Amino acid sequence: MQASPFGWPRDAVDAALIALHRSQHVTATLNGVPLIAGQLDQNKIQKTEFRIEKVTLSVGDRLRIRQLYQVLELNCKAGEELAKASEFLRALRDLALEAGGDAPLPVRPTTAEIDDIQRLPATNDQLVAIRNKADDFTANIEAWRKVRQLIKQRSAVWATVERLARHAQGLPGATDPLTQIEAIRTGRLLLDTADPATPLRTRLVELLRQALNTAQQDHEVAYQAGAATLAASDVWNRLSQTQQGSLLTQVGFAAPQKPDLSSDSSLLSALDVRDLGGRRAEKDAVAGRVAEVLKLAAQLLEPKVQFISVEKTTLRTPDDVRQWAERQQMKLLAALVDGPVQVA
Repeated sequence: MQASPFGWPRDAVDAALIALHRSQHVTATLNGVPLIAGQLDQNKIQKTEFRIEKVTLSVGDRLRIRQLYQVLELNCKAGEELAKASEFLRALRDLALEAGGDAPLPVRPTTAEIDDIQRLPATNDQLVAIRNKADDFTANIEAWRKVRQLIKQRSAVWATVERLARHAQGLPGATDPLTQIEAIRTGRLLLDTADPATPLRTRLVELLRQALNTAQQDHEVAYQAGAATLAASDVWNRLSQTQQGSLLTQVGFAAPQKPDLSSDSSLLSALDVRDLGGRRAEKDAVAGRVAEVLKLAAQLLEPKVQFISVEKTTLRTPDDVRQWAERQQMKLLAALVDGPVQVA
């Protein structure tokens, strides 16, 4: 190109390329990044890839593109339209993906049109494609933002509903709300206008709070009965308070702590620490712990004491009673040979 006698001087060629770039007749890409008008200088030319532009955009077209970028909160100065195109398309695609999701959210909007424009070379052809979809993209941005915001609001409620539902499995009265939850999930109905999640949250909270209160009351009744059994025991009353405290700690016999149920989050925290099944098990364990602590108390007072279980059976006649009593008598008398006996 520079050879004699017909070549152009290097400076003249560079100046021509810079002028063509400024007039939008060629695009210039350096290291994969489009250069905007004014960024191309002689030092960059050797490393820059040039493409001839087949189309040009009017001042109005470029203004419309910048306005579109602004809708997506992407600042763009005059002449930067092409340089900002890839950033705009990525942000637009990300927004589309945030306007949907896995069930119970609606299906994500298709990004096929965005993907097609992204695959175009970084030339005015890409800008023309963006300009042609400007009205559609503007409407989509507004709609997708609203959906994204609603997803953020409803997803927080839904996460709470799912946690509540896990604790409500098998709970009387929970069948209907649990069925509705599954219908919302399979039908992807979380964003319905009627807001299906909030009423379910309220209903499940009521059911679980009532069930937890009932479990708490049952545990307290069982504890009081166990404490009364200990108070009435001669063996127990012969121990010092220190000995009693040590044995109670050893078997885990303690008054049930009232959970904080003042809010939905505190209710869930209480259930996460110990669910309804665990709380019922604690109530059922009280009688066994009382029996164990009395056994330990007897051993503390009489190290050689033997714990003998009487025969458990169904007695139907007077003879059955007499025979059963004789068997227990023989069993207990035989045990007394080896030391004191406590009937378990």
